[in-house]
Amino acid sequence: MAVLAGSVALNAGATAWVQRSSHREAELDASVLPRLGKAAPLVVLFAATNLGALALLPWRRRDYGGFPTARLSYLSLLSLFTENIPQIAVQVKNAEAPLGKGLKGVALVSVAFGATSIVVKVLQQLIEVWRKGEELRSGS
Repeated sequence: MAVLAGSVALNAGATAWVQRSSHREAELDASVLPRLGKAAPLVVLFAATNLGALALLPWRRRDYGGFPTARLSYLSLLSLFTENIPQIAVQVKNAEAPLGKGLKGVALVSVAFGATSIVVKVLQQLIEVWRKGEELRSGS
């Protein structure tokens, strides 16, 4: 429970920072915000549990997976780490405690999927930012 509360608090803090910095740097399209009505605060609320939801906001540029900058794109990985890594640790701890035989069956599959999702998402972000950097260097 403490891990969940910590994750939501960390994501909420990151969401507040993104909102503040994007307002200061004029990254959000202010002409679209009034038309969204109650949807924009709802997106911010969802972002407290998954920072990837911030990609739904009306950014002026969407060069990095729906985000205007590589920093914001990388920030969306924060929720991945605050959710999956504690989940994997709890599964490993709970699977080994009663039997002392290590991971087997469903616990092993769950840990494998959790670790795979972390690796795939990180690689996806790195490739996307690298590709965008190459485009900017080549002038396209």
